[in-house]
Amino acid sequence: MAEQEVERGAPTEFQRLGAEFFGTFLLTLVAAGADIIDAKSGGEIGHTARYFAPGLLYSATQDNKIKFKGVGPRKEALRAIQAGLKKFKKGRKK
Repeated sequence: MAEQEVERGAPTEFQRLGAEFFGTFLLTLVAAGADIIDAKSGGEIGHTARYFAPGLLYSATQDNKIKFKGVGPRKEALRAIQAGLKKFKKGRKK
């Protein structure tokens, strides 16, 4: 079956507020959860995993946002990196 594109309007203030609360809740849950698990396990988790957990959650949510909208920080960053690499390659050919 062919996928149909659904047009969506801009999110309402209520939807944006709900998304902010949900995102804040998830980040707090993951960050605090990693600290609690580290404390309960006697330091088995380690600092690196405790600090990476919120970052991985953020990356996952941004990746999901990109799939729905087709734009986002990662796509813009990739464009900037590609443009920089092109300029770098041109400079090395001289």
